[in-house]
Amino acid sequence: MSKIKVGDIFEITLESHKAICWVFWVSKIQKGAFGFVIQDIVKNNDEYNLKDLCQKKPISIEVPKGIYREIYSDTVYFKRHRHWNIVGHKDGINIDLMHVIGCSLYNGDEYIKNLDSSESNQCRTFMSCGYKAVENIVSYYINNSM
Repeated sequence: MSKIKVGDIFEITLESHKAICWVFWVSKIQKGAFGFVIQDIVKNNDEYNLKDLCQKKPISIEVPKGIYREIYSDTVYFKRHRHWNIVGHKDGINIDLMHVIGCSLYNGDEYIKNLDSSESNQCRTFMSCGYKAVENIVSYYINNSM
């Protein structure tokens, strides 16, 4: 598999549905880390148009632990799990890259500053999800919102 790039579109295929995802960030310093949004969830046999899909607003998935708009994971899952497959590429994704790791604010890979606790609560936390957690988040959405 070639390296994943910003703008790549991939599918996560589950039992009855697939999540269509768009990569907005690939770390240059954290090996394998990348961020993506879920553009849509469709039934496995349904067709979709990548161009139209990329014009939609990404899905926000509410689960008991919070709301997922952006998901961070590891590129290793593309090698290990055949149901994460790159299906296309579309430039133009524009997602805010500001996130918190520990008590530090980053813009993508660029360190900005240390934050106090009140500041860090206002920012999106970088939480990397394993493939099973990602699939559980998508499954929860399918079972409770579709």
